[in-house]
Amino acid sequence: MRILAESGDLQDRKTNLMAVGIFEQNPKVGRSISGLDPKIGNIVADALATRDFSGSLNQVQLFYSHGEITPKRVLMVGLGKKSELELDSVRQAAGRVALTVKNLSVREFSSSLLGEGSSHSPDVLAQTMVEGTMLALYGFQKFKNKPSDHISSIEKLTIMVRKKSLLTRARKGALDGKHIAEAVCLSRDLANTPGNRMTPTRLAEECRKLSRLHRLNLKILGNNQLIKLGMGGILGVARGSSESPKLIILEYRGASESSCPPIALVGKGITFDAGGISLKPSGKMEEMKFDKSGAASVIAATMAAATLKLKVNLVCIVPATENLPGGSAQKPGDIIRHYGGKTSEVLNTDAEGRLILGDGIAYSLEYKPQAIIDLATLTGACVVALGAVTAGLFSNHDRLVRRIEKSAKATSERVWRLPVGDEYLDLIKSEAADMRNVFSSSPGGPAGAIIAAMYLREFVGDIPWAHLDIAGTAWTKSDSIERTYIPPGATGYGVRLLIHLLKGWSVDLGDES
Repeated sequence: MRILAESGDLQDRKTNLMAVGIFEQNPKVGRSISGLDPKIGNIVADALATRDFSGSLNQVQLFYSHGEITPKRVLMVGLGKKSELELDSVRQAAGRVALTVKNLSVREFSSSLLGEGSSHSPDVLAQTMVEGTMLALYGFQKFKNKPSDHISSIEKLTIMVRKKSLLTRARKGALDGKHIAEAVCLSRDLANTPGNRMTPTRLAEECRKLSRLHRLNLKILGNNQLIKLGMGGILGVARGSSESPKLIILEYRGASESSCPPIALVGKGITFDAGGISLKPSGKMEEMKFDKSGAASVIAATMAAATLKLKVNLVCIVPATENLPGGSAQKPGDIIRHYGGKTSEVLNTDAEGRLILGDGIAYSLEYKPQAIIDLATLTGACVVALGAVTAGLFSNHDRLVRRIEKSAKATSERVWRLPVGDEYLDLIKSEAADMRNVFSSSPGGPAGAIIAAMYLREFVGDIPWAHLDIAGTAWTKSDSIERTYIPPGATGYGVRLLIHLLKGWSVDLGDES
């Protein structure tokens, strides 16, 4: 999709459809609507006066101009109360417009800068609009011979900015929004692709293509190299599969000082999770293609960092394998040795994510990172605790938490901090090894999400670290999340949060007031 930003009168714009953002107003408002051209203002005023339209968030009303103005159609979209406007309101409203336009089979349209005149800057508004538009139009139809109407035919969006002096900033924001939305769509594609089409080998090949496109350093470690390095977590999980495991390492260097320590992004890359010997129930097992969502998000965020030329150094580490039952599969009660030497008693083979992440996090220490952030669809316990709209946040560093919470609020990729502390260590204590991967081999038990986070904490040492358990937020079904820009399937959760975090990153993790 082409994204443009221009200035000029809305009612004189030659376009198939002009979308106009309207704040919720008193229905007795006069004929003149602030910020709108007179004739369009009259159309809006009539709708408000008849109470056909109020401007409530995501409400839409379509009119045909019949030659009264240049645009063939006018689509009003509600933004809610001006005093309460949040960026996610703009993102949702843009998504609602995009879906309406798609259903009209319109190939190009224009839109006022949604939220213009509010407290938000034009670059941020334009970025958010483009995100909402492109993410709402996403559809995964890769394996259909005849793509359905879920695939958009929209070819161009032009954002109309009222003040010409703001045009440069709006164009920059729109371009950033396009790059960010493309990264989220990449993450969705990787996560949505089923296990037979996205094996560890194919995931590594996708990263090879992306690394060439974005000029990133790439290293792929295969089975023999993992054996030499002693990565017992990844190797143990992979034993039941005929697919060779991989450790994928992508490096991006954007900091002005090349010696600046990188930020390590670690993502869980289970390309399909049947649970191993601790086999999952068959119901909804097809959803376990989404168990690579953490990997998909950190890969996409790294690509976006390169596209946006962010001034940070990154090392992206993805341990990738399948978790299947088989004659060679890891068994409950087995003891493994992780990279770096820690041993673990595996009581439940379906708690495999922490095993591969343990190796990945331990390996990231070789890069002497200033911080480690991991994303993983790790525990059903986190879904029980927080549902489908909020990810669990665990950390050993309060200042890093504040940065993540700030980015979560700005992007509406919500997080909620849960505790990690030495008082929980008894829950992973083993009589036979340094630790165990679950409290009990039986389903359930106390503090399931915390136990998983505590397991990961054992590998980070004193490095500032944050773990995002995205098991509830990584994918969704129709109507389970009321956001116009999140269609069914993989959500791409975490990509926008990470990009916002990295855009505002400073080397010093000192106190920020």
